[in-house]
Amino acid sequence: MFQGERYAYGFFDRVVAGRRFVGHGGGAPGMNGELAFEPNGGYVVVVLSNFDPPAAWQMAGFILIRLPALTSMQIR
Repeated sequence: MFQGERYAYGFFDRVVAGRRFVGHGGGAPGMNGELAFEPNGGYVVVVLSNFDPPAAWQMAGFILIRLPALTSMQIR
């Protein structure tokens, strides 16, 4: 888990690069996945992997910190 991350009802709630994301992830040897969505924004990130964990978690983190900011017009 990330520092400051909360977990409830099977979903994490965390702040990445100053933005709030909610989601879920998991896996087993040979497969794993990660879902993260921005409730107050317009992004949903889904990563599925045929590699051992934490491959999807690492790729999702790589993507999340690089997402550009959206304007209020783009969110609608």
